[in-house]
Amino acid sequence: MPSEISKILNAYQRTLRETKSRYETLYTSRGKNALDFYRQYANRLIRNYAPAFRDVGARRQLHRDIRRTLGTDTIDFIAIDGSCNKDPFNDFIVFSACAYGAKGQLKLNDSGDRPGIQYRRWELERDVSMVAYVPVPFAQLADAIGEKEDFTLSDQDRINLAGVHTKLMQLAEIYLAYSVVTSSSIEHPRLVLLDLLPSSVMASIAGSPSSINLGGYQYDRRRLDFRDIVVALAHPFNSALGLPNKNRFRLHQLILGELHRSQQKQIDLPEIAKRYGLSLETLIQAANGQPLYGDTSRFIETADGILDTSVSPASLLPRSARVGRLSGHVFSTQFTSDTGQQIIFDVRESWSFTIALFRSICERIFRAKEPDAMIYQVVGSDGKTREHWLDPTDIDFLTAVGMRALIEACWEQKVMLIGIAKDSASRYFTRNYLGVLRCGLQVPELADLEVGRLPWTDRMFFEFVATLEDNLESPWATCEFDSAFMTLWIASFRDSTGMETFKLGAVKDYIVAHTGLFARSLAQFFISRKKATPLMGHVVFVDRLMTPELDSSCPKLDLTSGVLEARGLMSHALGDVRPMGYQNGTEENLGQDMSTYLLSCLTRNHYPEVIGYPDPLHKADWGAKTLGDQLKRTIRSSEVAFRASPLSRTLRSIRDSYRR
Repeated sequence: MPSEISKILNAYQRTLRETKSRYETLYTSRGKNALDFYRQYANRLIRNYAPAFRDVGARRQLHRDIRRTLGTDTIDFIAIDGSCNKDPFNDFIVFSACAYGAKGQLKLNDSGDRPGIQYRRWELERDVSMVAYVPVPFAQLADAIGEKEDFTLSDQDRINLAGVHTKLMQLAEIYLAYSVVTSSSIEHPRLVLLDLLPSSVMASIAGSPSSINLGGYQYDRRRLDFRDIVVALAHPFNSALGLPNKNRFRLHQLILGELHRSQQKQIDLPEIAKRYGLSLETLIQAANGQPLYGDTSRFIETADGILDTSVSPASLLPRSARVGRLSGHVFSTQFTSDTGQQIIFDVRESWSFTIALFRSICERIFRAKEPDAMIYQVVGSDGKTREHWLDPTDIDFLTAVGMRALIEACWEQKVMLIGIAKDSASRYFTRNYLGVLRCGLQVPELADLEVGRLPWTDRMFFEFVATLEDNLESPWATCEFDSAFMTLWIASFRDSTGMETFKLGAVKDYIVAHTGLFARSLAQFFISRKKATPLMGHVVFVDRLMTPELDSSCPKLDLTSGVLEARGLMSHALGDVRPMGYQNGTEENLGQDMSTYLLSCLTRNHYPEVIGYPDPLHKADWGAKTLGDQLKRTIRSSEVAFRASPLSRTLRSIRDSYRR
């Protein structure tokens, strides 16, 4: 008789065999559909760079374009990656995070018969890093929550801090990038590579200004106010790229952008409506609505608060913290508040203050490593001042500020910012973008095409195609499309008669990510067809920061409600939505040409485990993991201080420390 363990293992083997067979069947059928769809339509969305990069004249012209855009033929670069960890004790948790920047240089050389590019990696001593380790005692958290035990079930602070280490790592990477871009060093980088997609980071940390607890943080003789948070989240501003956008979700940011551009404290809404082709009514609604109207969910951020003595007992007045007030058709940031206070709010000064606050907090966390860098004081709804830990929402806000400051610094310093993701499981290209082309724009070649079920992700789709399509050489890339397609798609509905109708969808049917900010594509940098089964690297996702010099005249897709209704789609209330999108691989796109060329030069294929991946990012990954391992050893060695009190360690850690 077989044992119970043998029965369990045999059952698992049968299940695994059946699952594997089902997966292979699905993979084969969907792979065939992918290849058919590629040959019928998707091949026109591919930019095959191999022939152009082999052509001497094309390379020479590309070098001239790079010199003109970046202002130099010596391109210093930095590649940044991060690492993080958390070590739980019984009474506290130690969070650690680090970011590592690997530096190097590319030098264009056109002196010979064939234009070349010299790749130079700097010594390890010239690399840079940011490190933070934060021990958080639960006993101190309890003291920060309140003076008395209220016997409630929730331990919200413990839950909120559970993911701090990953948030700190993200903040460290962005702060390191911002620091090197804004530094006055002679090795000022012209190219910044991030091991993340900046547009995805901005989308993942986006939140309502009223949800951010950092309001009330004391810095430089004043506190961070709700108004500062609203202004910070309205950035980046760049009129040449149409930022802020004109869609309904960002109309309040458009108003703040005009105040920033004009350097005034009041603007005429009819003039803005005329300039941008908007209705005055929608602008008035934005000026009178949240968040410009204010935040009544919080209380005034003063040490004593403002008490309403007309009632008994006296209660704290909620703050509205208006950004401005609408008088007639004029929106002004110089006004009298609901409590009678004279407010003079400068949008530009607010942004400068918030950047300075971001730099100060990051300096304390990553450089000075102050033990109380993550603690600040806030005034609660009862008017009492308490200590509060930086929670993930607060760190998200700091990351959002850092990302926006980094973007504007890259525009100012003429720095190319590129983010790369290795293992994304998204379908923003094959589902969201192609769905809009098919059902929204009704591209003739695509609208009437019968397409079978495609592979599960964009990466799987193109890797399957690259395996079987012999004409595809590396490097190649898809046409660029707007990163806002993360939040835009075509939704399908059926009415009472069973008729299928389509509508442009968005997050919560309202939220649209920044359009015209990041251009996204998929690319592959290594394919070898010397054997029957091709040897190739993974398809990676590339985010490129769009710039006024290269992308101010890029093609836009008109997805306004009137245009889509004329094509038979349902109306939407998203407003003026015009994301960037290329529909043919032969269209000129100098920004993508330059970024793909530089990335291909940095992809050395020296390491088989990361073949087809930029070498500096692999070096940065090594550095970050080495730093992370050193931090782990240091933190675990700190257990020595607690061995005299065994109960300070968890039962699991005590048990695992003894080997049988």
